[in-house]
Amino acid sequence: MGPTEKLIHSIRNRSLWQVVGLYAAGAWVALQVVDVLADAFDLPGRFAAIALTLLIIGFPMVLATALVQQRLRRTGDGTEQASPTPPDEGADEGQKGAWRLLTWRNVIGTGVAAFAVWGVVVTVWLLTQGGPGRNGADATAALPLSRSVIAVLPFSVRGSSELDYLGEGMVSLLGTKLDGAGELRNVDARALLSFVGQEGTAADPESAAEIARRFGAGRFVMGDVVEAGGRLQLSASLYGTDEWSEPIVEAAAEGEDAFALVDEIATGLLAGVEGGPGARVRRIAAVTTTSLPAFRAYLEGEAAFRSGHFQPALEAFQRAVEADSHYALAYYRMSVAAEWLTRAEIARSSAELAYRNASRLSERDRRLLEAFLAWRRGAHGEAERRYRAIVGTYPTDVEAWFQLGEIHFHSNPLHGRSVHESMMDFEQVLSFEPNDAPSIIHLTRLAAAEGRLDDLDSLAARFMALNPGGDRTAEVRAVQAFAHGDPVRGDSLLEAIATLSDLSLAEVAWNTAMFSNNLIGAERAARLLTDKGRFTSEVWTTGHSIAAYALLARGRLADAFREIEAVRSYDPSSAIEFEALLSLVPLVPTDGPALRRLRSRVEVVDPAATRSSGNPSFFLNVLDSRHEAIRLYLLGVLSARLGDAPAALGYAADLGNVSPPPESGTLVHDLAAGVRAQTAYAEGRAEDALAALGAIRRDIFYQQALASPYDGGVLERYTQGVVLQDLGRYEESLGWLANLGRTTWLELAYLPAAELHQAEIQEALLRPEKAAEHYARFVEMWREADPELQPRVEEARAALRRLMPDGAEP
Repeated sequence: MGPTEKLIHSIRNRSLWQVVGLYAAGAWVALQVVDVLADAFDLPGRFAAIALTLLIIGFPMVLATALVQQRLRRTGDGTEQASPTPPDEGADEGQKGAWRLLTWRNVIGTGVAAFAVWGVVVTVWLLTQGGPGRNGADATAALPLSRSVIAVLPFSVRGSSELDYLGEGMVSLLGTKLDGAGELRNVDARALLSFVGQEGTAADPESAAEIARRFGAGRFVMGDVVEAGGRLQLSASLYGTDEWSEPIVEAAAEGEDAFALVDEIATGLLAGVEGGPGARVRRIAAVTTTSLPAFRAYLEGEAAFRSGHFQPALEAFQRAVEADSHYALAYYRMSVAAEWLTRAEIARSSAELAYRNASRLSERDRRLLEAFLAWRRGAHGEAERRYRAIVGTYPTDVEAWFQLGEIHFHSNPLHGRSVHESMMDFEQVLSFEPNDAPSIIHLTRLAAAEGRLDDLDSLAARFMALNPGGDRTAEVRAVQAFAHGDPVRGDSLLEAIATLSDLSLAEVAWNTAMFSNNLIGAERAARLLTDKGRFTSEVWTTGHSIAAYALLARGRLADAFREIEAVRSYDPSSAIEFEALLSLVPLVPTDGPALRRLRSRVEVVDPAATRSSGNPSFFLNVLDSRHEAIRLYLLGVLSARLGDAPAALGYAADLGNVSPPPESGTLVHDLAAGVRAQTAYAEGRAEDALAALGAIRRDIFYQQALASPYDGGVLERYTQGVVLQDLGRYEESLGWLANLGRTTWLELAYLPAAELHQAEIQEALLRPEKAAEHYARFVEMWREADPELQPRVEEARAALRRLMPDGAEP
């Protein structure tokens, strides 16, 4: 007899009371196991309730079986057998069926099956949630519980539907009021509302405590808003997350001014918090606004922005500041929305206005604004440090994580760092706010750039499902189509988007060029901007420029310079700048006489005669105020290439006398340093060249660098990689060379030379496989290069054969 049979035999020979005792003891053990599992896997309280329910259901089954077994053991004279015997052959089918159903083996088997089903439910739940600690809603479960963190949950609203906005609005209003009182920090409203939107709001303190735990909040607030007879009644209760059965303190207020009532509620709640109400108790207007219409418009703007509709968001924030001209938070979000619409002037001025009104903000919001303003002013390092400090103090602050991602994504390449560093930041945003469209857009670009096509398709589908009519739908579709390299899909897409606005097509062209790894696709997207039906020269020039850079990247030199002639037909001054810029691209064959002729043409350019676009988008107007600085820079670099150091250094000095163009940051200073670096490098003074390059600050609003090869410092960044290679500082060199091609269009033309330099460095580092990868990419780029460039291709093929096993043909 095996152990299980012995157990069954022992149980079924017990008295009724013994069975009850054994079952109670077994149930207690089972509940302890469930409790341990719940703590280990952070399971919701309902799973313990399910286990208890199953045990309760099982009790009458076991009790009934024990009674039947006791009856079956009795003999005809009233005595009991040692064990029951099955019905004899003559018994009816009902007796036999009862015996089969009520044997201990069947009852215990049924119990095991029930608990197995319960285990499957728990397992499926864990898998669908991504498991503890993974990206998704459970990422917050890893946060340690702290009584200094407080979560304000959405209030219930009864009465006028016009007050519905206060349900979620109280999360921000009251949360901002409580944040900073003593040691209190509120859970980020954006993250909490996103989670509640996914999981459902809390119906009672127990479920509210579960939500608070996910954000590391040791305390939480629930409340009601009631409207009756034109008056508001607000009530709120503060609970401990681990002691939610009774509120710590309750507060109530009644009146007509919602903001004054919130102030009363906050005062009452804070009276129950250690340390008293604190110095921060004051009118809510001091941290947000005194205008209800302004606050409602602000909430509308937030909702539109989160869904990827940036123009409606901008308009809503503009309404908010019209209602309250001192509304700092609305100016701040207006700046962010304008950034997504490439309206650089609005983005800059709104950020400054937000800062000017910062005295009305809480300390936490002021810190966010100071970091944001540093970012807008181009102080990339300072902005990064400030945002890191904020997420260190407030780990659920969605806005700080997002802006940190923006810095890593857009400014890293400007400083020789990888855009990949931003992935963790945007994934952190999505762990709190899964439907954040801007983060999904950035992750889509990263997946395309890194060739992770399955991830790209998943992210693109996610974005389309959330934002079928969003402002950035076309660019996401373009990146996806061209990253897959499907010409039919590309044709269909280009036909569908041909009538989009100039700005939308510029965004499609930029995204395709920077992230799809498809040079032909980049050129084709650029062609849409050259349609003569658009009648705007700045749009045509942008289209011809991108097409030329993509053609140079493919070694199609003659075709690239034909794009210059197209520009010369309507804007000769811009064409000369364009020609000089292309002539400085590495691997473009130029001789002394050609460079001298080009310098002569640049000398006679009149910056005032160069057309201004008047376009509101930075993609199309960024060069308008820069032509004087551009002329001196091009003359300086051409002179350095010609070996005319005195002339080059003279032009660098002249740059020092140029008034910085609006919003140009350190551009003029950086161009002058670039000319000095090119002069030193042309003379073979690598250390001096590196010192001059190190003086470049590149403190500029990143959007200027996206559209301008001068603001983006393309030649200087490439040169820094080459100089570091010459000095044997290989790993540093790779940082600069490997991160070209992710900021501005001109970088496409530098990619072939950057691949060759990286191949040489990897060979020097004794990494033949990696060297072969770079040679192979160069060969693929230039497989259709002009005939005079084919010797370079053959040299790379030979190096590739030398590095490949058995000299295999690439």
